[in-house]
Amino acid sequence: MIDKCKKVFKEDQTQFFEKYEDPEERDQMLKQYTLGNVNFIAELINQKILIKKVVFQCVEHLFQKNIPINIEGIVILLDKFGTSINKNDKLKPEDLSNYNEQINNHLMTLNLIQENDKTLPGYIRYKIINLLDKRDRGWVESKVDLVKVIKSKTAVSEEYDQEMREKGEVRETVSKKNIDFDKVTLIFKVVQEIDYG
Repeated sequence: MIDKCKKVFKEDQTQFFEKYEDPEERDQMLKQYTLGNVNFIAELINQKILIKKVVFQCVEHLFQKNIPINIEGIVILLDKFGTSINKNDKLKPEDLSNYNEQINNHLMTLNLIQENDKTLPGYIRYKIINLLDKRDRGWVESKVDLVKVIKSKTAVSEEYDQEMREKGEVRETVSKKNIDFDKVTLIFKVVQEIDYG
């Protein structure tokens, strides 16, 4: 299975996407396929199914074609791998140092690309910049990245109530007991009868 994964990753897959006549659809399918493979390989490495040197082989392969999809794939691989090895207490210090040195070399190359390649999409530039910042913070997610978690309605409501209490304001809560459903029904009927045309 691992050999098949390596073979598929290294093959030029563009011929499989020639059946799509629309260039945007073809590019989208190629991007989905490439980034899916990159995420899969990163996860295999994180699960210790593939050895760590495979990351750098994949990165070298992706650097051979300097196209946005490959650059984005490199960012994903280096992000997942850098975070993983720097949170792993079982690595020997010399191995960790060696891996970080290789990652830093690739990050310098990515930084040069994002500074000089004017055709590189903005979102990939920001991914590179964010990855450089993450490395500088010791591979810790930024507060903005940590906040990206979708909160439940209850959590948002509790957070809002907490902020209001801190400001000395109290929000009136509406309970089902306080609602006059006859008025609500009447208002709803009036709104439906309004001709907006």
